[in-house]
Amino acid sequence: MNTDDRQLRADPPGTSRGDGATVSGNHRGMRLAMAHHWFIEPRGGERVLAHFAEMFPEAPILTSVATDPADWWPAPIAALRSKMVTGPTQAILRCLAGRRWGEPLFAAALPLAMLGPFAIDWEQFDALLVSDAGLAKCISAPRHVQRFVYLYTPMRFVWHDLQRTVARFPALARPAVRAAAGMLRSIDRRAARRVDRWAAISRITARRAASAYGVPIEQIGVIPPPIVPPPAAPELPRHGLLVVSSMQAYKRDDLAVAAAARLGIALTVAGDGTLRPSLEALGAGRVHFTGAITDQELDVLYRSAEALLFCGEEDFGLIPVEAMARGTPVIAFRAGGVLETVVEGVGGIFFDAQTPEAVEGAIRAFFARSWDRAAVRHSVERFSPVAFERAIRGWLATG
Repeated sequence: MNTDDRQLRADPPGTSRGDGATVSGNHRGMRLAMAHHWFIEPRGGERVLAHFAEMFPEAPILTSVATDPADWWPAPIAALRSKMVTGPTQAILRCLAGRRWGEPLFAAALPLAMLGPFAIDWEQFDALLVSDAGLAKCISAPRHVQRFVYLYTPMRFVWHDLQRTVARFPALARPAVRAAAGMLRSIDRRAARRVDRWAAISRITARRAASAYGVPIEQIGVIPPPIVPPPAAPELPRHGLLVVSSMQAYKRDDLAVAAAARLGIALTVAGDGTLRPSLEALGAGRVHFTGAITDQELDVLYRSAEALLFCGEEDFGLIPVEAMARGTPVIAFRAGGVLETVVEGVGGIFFDAQTPEAVEGAIRAFFARSWDRAAVRHSVERFSPVAFERAIRGWLATG
């Protein structure tokens, strides 16, 4: 069917039936609920979820666990808390979230958390939009409810990053960790069989989903996430390099800190995370760590940096796109989502190995040439909220 014949829209407040957001077309209405893997901190997935909530303002959001927003959280993400519907394991998961010793228990409890039951009348809904990097797709819903999964990544710590996950535990615990990961993989695969429509944030995520779940790759659409255009602002003096990170092992922030310290180049590391103490020790007082910051503070850092260092591998990577939208080029590891977002030689430069020496070489190459910051900005205009909304509505129309 031509999607033009079933153009979807979120009805204005007061026109939906029951508790759901009504998505209407010429042929039928779709009453929509949403789900998200967990609501613990404001990261890329939560930024996308905020866009979904703006598109479908009356839709409740089911999740495994929801914490209360801190003062520094972006307002659109903090506002999502009032829409969250959690299950009976909420109190347990809140105790475990963010604690390293609690990670295995947190992961093991996720399937139970997504099974609910949730305080929701499923008769009021006929579609579930799942925003997922975990097990949100496991939600137990009646068969009449169509499942649309917008996938950030198959669960990183049990799929493509399993070896790093296992290595974090003592040798005696590793067999149990592998067994638990195998159980979670099995649960994830079974849930994937109940998905009606797939969309992934990038081509690499689509390939990983096809491999993990056995879904034909031609059945997985690719819809890149949006970035909010930065507010008009005067140019700021630019000095030094910037890292923006949640400081997890796979981010490889250690490479950026080591390379900048060895070259004597000013580096600011924005954000916070469990690895911050070790990164501060590695920087030996030559690197500035901001801790948690607001979006307004981050905007200033983006606009005052000469370049963004991005040393990990992400399935998409909103941070490089946000930096480029402010005219800040990216020095990135040649892997993952940046291959789909950074135009080499226009929006940034790549390095080919995750070593301090490779990062140092890329930094030198970056400073050896000039950069057209207007061209950097223009290179990411395709990731607009308007383009995202159009693509999402077209995808939902295929249901």
